[in-house]
Amino acid sequence: MARKIQELRPVMVRIPERLRRRLEREAAHNGRSMNTEIIHRLERSFADLGSEIAQVAQQAGTTAVEKLVSTLIDPASGPNVLKRLSEHAALETKAKREEK
Repeated sequence: MARKIQELRPVMVRIPERLRRRLEREAAHNGRSMNTEIIHRLERSFADLGSEIAQVAQQAGTTAVEKLVSTLIDPASGPNVLKRLSEHAALETKAKREEK
């Protein structure tokens, strides 16, 4: 049988009880199941990350976009990628000003 593209996969995650209760309350408040709430929040976090990257890229100019994206998708970038992207954008902006 062929796999469905949208097939859900179970993932066992250990989270603090306080966070689980908070998710449960938010899910009830939003009229969602816990599973749907978690998926919604994860998807939104990736969308937010994309928006932040777009802002940094816009500040740096289109010439720096490829560098920013390659930095982002590099697994070695680690958790401080947005900080490094912002620093990179600032350096690119400074370099542009110095060229003029």
